[in-house]
Amino acid sequence: MLFYSQELDLNGKIQIEKVKKSSKLYEGLSINKFLDSIPNIKMLRIIPNMPQDSYSTFIFGFTDNKTFSKAEKKDRVTIVVDGSNLTDKLMPAELYKIDTDKNEVKRKFGNLRVVSISR
Repeated sequence: MLFYSQELDLNGKIQIEKVKKSSKLYEGLSINKFLDSIPNIKMLRIIPNMPQDSYSTFIFGFTDNKTFSKAEKKDRVTIVVDGSNLTDKLMPAELYKIDTDKNEVKRKFGNLRVVSISR
């Protein structure tokens, strides 16, 4: 069950539920196409996985990083995507946090592919 204490209206909540329930449909799609199916984001965190892995974990949030960090874990609304970074040499080597929006993320990481979506 998701708790929505963060800044999403009812339509946004429904969009998130749809994506999580049909996560297999997004596997292999570009981050660009994935972002078109969710509400506007306000933050991004990227967690690089071990060097031998070919993907990094993207956490998309719907509030700024400071608010997200202060929220209790059960109250955080996120979508976690493992994105393939085989062809992208610009991936950060350590934890990366920014307050951002869809357009900036599309510009920087839109060519990456969705490997999986956590429910």
